[in-house]
Amino acid sequence: MAGLCGLALAACGLQSSHSRQSPEVTTPNLSTLTSRINSHCTDLPATNLGAGSLCIDTGFRATRDGFTFANWGRSPQADQNVTIQTLVDLFGHNAVCIPGPSNACVMRPRTEEALNEWNAALAGGRCEGLAALSVRMFLGIDTPTDFDSAAATAASLKKSPSLTRAVVYWWATQFLSEVAQPAAQSRLLTPLQLVDELIQGLAHGTGYTLGLYTETTGHAVTPFAVTKRNKYFVVHVYDNNFPGMRREVLVDSASNKWFYAENVADAQVDWSGGTGTFELTPMAPRQGPFTCPFCNDTASDSGTTITYAPQDPTTSGTFHIETNRGAITVEGLASGGVQISNSVSGATVTSSKTGTSGMVTVHLPSSVTSTTMYSVTPTDVQMSNSLVTIRQPGHSDIQVNGPLSSRHAIVIDQTKSLVTAPMNQSLNVSVVAGSQLSHTTLSNGQEMNVRSISSTQIEVSLKGSASTQLATVGAAENARPSSVEIGLNDSGQLTRVDSPASVLSVSPSGNVHSLTRHATPHVSTTVAGQAPSVEIVASD
Repeated sequence: MAGLCGLALAACGLQSSHSRQSPEVTTPNLSTLTSRINSHCTDLPATNLGAGSLCIDTGFRATRDGFTFANWGRSPQADQNVTIQTLVDLFGHNAVCIPGPSNACVMRPRTEEALNEWNAALAGGRCEGLAALSVRMFLGIDTPTDFDSAAATAASLKKSPSLTRAVVYWWATQFLSEVAQPAAQSRLLTPLQLVDELIQGLAHGTGYTLGLYTETTGHAVTPFAVTKRNKYFVVHVYDNNFPGMRREVLVDSASNKWFYAENVADAQVDWSGGTGTFELTPMAPRQGPFTCPFCNDTASDSGTTITYAPQDPTTSGTFHIETNRGAITVEGLASGGVQISNSVSGATVTSSKTGTSGMVTVHLPSSVTSTTMYSVTPTDVQMSNSLVTIRQPGHSDIQVNGPLSSRHAIVIDQTKSLVTAPMNQSLNVSVVAGSQLSHTTLSNGQEMNVRSISSTQIEVSLKGSASTQLATVGAAENARPSSVEIGLNDSGQLTRVDSPASVLSVSPSGNVHSLTRHATPHVSTTVAGQAPSVEIVASD
């Protein structure tokens, strides 16, 4: 087996080096840091953890405390992916729905766009959710009986609607600032500093997920023990791509680099990295409450945010952004072999731990005043279907779904946005205008020009082969959300159909991130098989 990045669903995310622009952090002298970590370790053998001496062992075991099914991507069943219930659970009813009964939801327009984005990102895998939920069960915050009354361990659980809902919920927390910020802070530390933090945290009952990144892919796993083996500190993990197996991440005390072994027995190294590619996320920030990243009426700052997610993992296209301040290129996101270049000063490119069909978020500074986006594919026949969402202050959100093979598929500036469909292809375009969400299908070179009239209204012009037709779309933010379908008929005349937004059934939110611990926490030791010297219990 060639390694994680060679598996269809194994690569569970990635992180561009361009997103890790951070201030320098003082790093202790290497020998001092190594000595400090060694002080946590014993001279006793690490029973059941391979060769080496024991530093910390929480007692977690992949055969018992991990799931028996492997990480998977987007499901054909919509209710097994990101749903409106997921968003209600995360942010509360009134944040994503208009005020009303707690068992019914009329989605706000940006909520619908967010559902599309996150489900596109889910296509590559849910490793973050599986890693986080396995930790929660081990600590006793959640229990297997929450999902199956007859289940005694995580390994005895089968996929079920309630378990899948929980996995998706914890997967989604990676997008939230409360979780993303401490994860980003951890990437400022060296691998050895994080090993030191991990040992001490595990000894005090702190649960973690561990993120591993390379230039091509990334993954989230569950760390549960650390041992010392020659010059390496070995972080033992449950990898949800390989159910029931103990896996090893080696951290070199001489080079301060980490290595991920494909096979525990022969320690064949597949991945490696240094500072910025090794990440620890503690469980505490995932407790909420969370700030909704898309619920506010305007962009979070003066820049433009663009998210891009390929929809077809078999097509390795290139997404290109040209601006008046430079260019950004994302190559191979759909296939997992990602290369990112960024010449725009002040721009960042980040991507989630999501897999072979990951989602990239580009933030452009306010100095960028004009932008052109398009996709390049190997051949004109092999076009890449993508989902692109654009959000900029003072303008309506625009979401484009379909093949972006035309060189000028999407053009935006400070006053308007232009979307052009490729010849012999169709694009679906959604635009938020106040409480109204417009939907338009463009085909065969048709153009759609969107211009803001006010904070809640836009002017949409559709240009076909015959003429240009205008429509005004929008409604006050406090109006009941509605939907409008706009298009051109065979005669080139504009057609418009208005309809109220659908009412969806939901359950009241509130208990997903604050479940009362009712399981008996595992008691772990620093020395396997001996009387407990350090008791590890789930923190309240």
